Amino acid sequence: IIYWFSTNHKVIIIYLCSNRKTISSLATMSGKGKGGRGEKKSTTSSAKAGLQFPVGRIGRYLRQGKYASRMGAGAPVYLAAVLEYLCAEILELAG
Repeated sequence: IIYWFSTNHKVIIIYLCSNRKTISSLATMSGKGKGGRGEKKSTTSSAKAGLQFPVGRIGRYLRQGKYASRMGAGAPVYLAAVLEYLCAEILELAG
């Protein structure tokens, strides 16, 4: 899934992938057995999307707010990306 936002001078592209592997896990994988593997650390949906804003919390607020009877999985990610972009623009203008 690719989301993009465009302003006068910038284009921001957000690429979401559900089967994303981190570089550290690729570097430690060996060809034999399960020797180096430990407990699998959970990754947040914000980390998967590459965002700083909390995707899970925004999704929870959307569900609890009763804005719609149904909500897609990409809705909180998209909203978090938009809010993060707007905050970045405001902070950039503020100096």
